[in-house]
Amino acid sequence: MKMTTTGFLHMVYDYEFNSGDFKKVWRPVVKAYQFENEESVFIREMSIAVDIPDDFDPVPKQVAALEAKKREALDAYQNAVAEINDRLSKLQAIEFAS
Repeated sequence: MKMTTTGFLHMVYDYEFNSGDFKKVWRPVVKAYQFENEESVFIREMSIAVDIPDDFDPVPKQVAALEAKKREALDAYQNAVAEINDRLSKLQAIEFAS
């Protein structure tokens, strides 16, 4: 499926990581928004045509991302409960020692 989106072409003075020398150079960058500052010059708005595969389905990646978020939430919950239980056991040990 062919789709067209709008991009904003800029020249930015930034580090070039691909060359391996890590020097700042002027290079073209396409962003989803228009901006300018001392190290970026807006050139023009442009239409960008993209070809999306017909069998593209975002649902499996969305499900995987949500499952990962759920695991993180469960881990945080279990760590918080373990910390509370640890504090409780230390407090109860102090009271029983008295």
